[in-house]
Amino acid sequence: MKKLMFQIVLKSFLVFAILECLVRVFHLYSDNPKQFVDDYGVRKHIPYQEGYNVTGNRKQHVTPYKINKNGFNTVTSESPSNQSYNIAIIGDSYIEGMHQPYFNSLGTMLESKFDTIRVYEYGISGYDMADQLHLIQAYSDEFENIDDIILYMKFENDFERSVHEPGLVQESKFDQLRNQSKLLTYLRQLGLLNNFKTFLTSAKQHIRNPHEIQKKESTELNHHEVAMKRISNFKKLIQTYGFDNKKIKLLLDSRHTDVQFIAFCKQNGINIIDFKKAFQTAKNNTSLVYDAHWNNYGRSLIADTIFQHFSKNN
Repeated sequence: MKKLMFQIVLKSFLVFAILECLVRVFHLYSDNPKQFVDDYGVRKHIPYQEGYNVTGNRKQHVTPYKINKNGFNTVTSESPSNQSYNIAIIGDSYIEGMHQPYFNSLGTMLESKFDTIRVYEYGISGYDMADQLHLIQAYSDEFENIDDIILYMKFENDFERSVHEPGLVQESKFDQLRNQSKLLTYLRQLGLLNNFKTFLTSAKQHIRNPHEIQKKESTELNHHEVAMKRISNFKKLIQTYGFDNKKIKLLLDSRHTDVQFIAFCKQNGINIIDFKKAFQTAKNNTSLVYDAHWNNYGRSLIADTIFQHFSKNN
């Protein structure tokens, strides 16, 4: 039995090592740019990094990224000036654009629709409303030269806190181990590790105390209370950081936004750029095959929606 177990462990290790080498040789994994927190408490990428983001099986979707001097993935390197009309787009990974060529980003598409307007992108994966409003305040001198600010938001995860706490996203021991192996990184890109991790977590919870889980589920806040809590967090963020209604617009899909939040925005004069109609009437798929992020067609629809908004209101 000991010999059998030894053979199993040895061969498993050899298979893992061979697959690890193949993934590295054919570069099937993503080069994730490293992040840091600057002196203003803003989380962003370390400047001047370049690499490739890989999505899907066998490098189905490979896109280059290029981090500018300010720590964001964008073709624009200079800071905004008062010599032109400037628009800033701030948001999470959808604005960060690791799933698109940095030279064909949402900001680049939008800028091409105007004659003289410059578009600046400030996107970092995981940014929520607290991160976005803190960024504007932290770099207030830079944003003084911005004429319009577009904040991309998702109601289900952008209002979970009412105060900004600077710091890097904490990785679990499992994530830290995974990042050391390009094979494990590749398996995560395919979604296999996430499914396995979810299965283990669920099994562990049920083994520990299945009745505790049922009790927790039964005491969860209902939909209305959750929505009101998120709106309350938004109110507190506005009180802390301010919110210039004339300059700031919220980019969202109203299909996935609570009606109470929409009503709150209307009552308080907060401008909304809603791409619901554009996506509802889309002729093709708006997201990547192996990923929920917008594809080239989806980004073009977003750019059209933003352009139409400014054309009607300016």
